[in-house]
Parts: sequence; C-alpha cells; structure tokens
Amino acid sequence: PFIFAEIKQLIIWISLGILFLTCTVLLLIHLIRKNRNKAAPKSVIPPRPTMEVLWERYHALEQGKIWETGGEKEFQFELSLILRSFLEFKYNTRALEETTRNIIIQLTSLGLERKLTNDVRHILNFSDMVKFAKQKGVFSQHENALKLLKETLETHSEKIG
Repeated sequence: PFIFAEIKQLIIWISLGILFLTCTVLLLIHLIRKNRNKAAPKSVIPPRPTMEVLWERYHALEQGKIWETGGEKEFQFELSLILRSFLEFKYNTRALEETTRNIIIQLTSLGLERKLTNDVRHILNFSDMVKFAKQKGVFSQHENALKLLKETLETHSEKIG
C-alpha cells in the first residue's frame, strides 16, 4: 500500500517529466519551422566582370567631360581610381591604398613593360598634381590622360585570361 506522501512525490515527478517533454517537443517544432523558412534558395545575382565595370566607368567619365566645367579634381580622382582598380585587378598590387611612388615601385619590381610604367606614372603624377597641388591643367592634358588610360585598358586587358 502507498501512503499519501509517496503518491504526492510520484505525481510531482511525473508532472515535471511531462512538462519537460512538452517543452522539448515545442522547441523542436519551433526550430524545424524556423529552418524550413531559411532553406528556401535565394536568387543570387552573379557579380559583373571587373573589366566590364571599369570600361563602363571609363565611358561615363569620357562622356561627362567634367574637366571642362571646372570639375578637374573630380575628373582626376575618378581617372586615377579607374587606373588603380585596374592595376589591383590585373597585377594583384595594392594600388588603391598606395602612393604613386609605391605603385611605380611595385610595377617596376614586377618587371612590366617600361611603356606601361611610364604611362601609369604620367597619369598618376598629373592626377596628384590636380588633386593635391590644386593645379588646373589645360584641356589637352586631361584628354591626354584619358587617352593614356584607354590605351592601357585596351592593350593590357586583352592579356587577361
């Protein structure tokens, strides 16, 4: 025969066990529903090719002709940014974060063509002059820098595999 104290203790333990199992089942149901919503595949847009983006930025810069309306600094900033992005992509250099001198040293140490190094030096030095020394430059200098950038992108982007 059971006494009342033993039955009371048995009922408490059974109640706690049922409560624990109920909480566990509810938690599992919640996690399954939550993970089911995450499992739906999202449409992933593939990244655009780097050279396509650089050419697009070049053409926008060329057509804008902002150096004619007093935007020499903005023009040279974008021009040097396109060139630096190209150098990082093509030659794995740290061109965006380096000075012109360090970029030229990196290109020279890679053993690249002298014409490429000279063109890069010319573009970046003129760009630095306009951006930091607050020089204006004449229209032909801006057009020449744009032409050199185009030649650099054309001749060296073909060699990218």
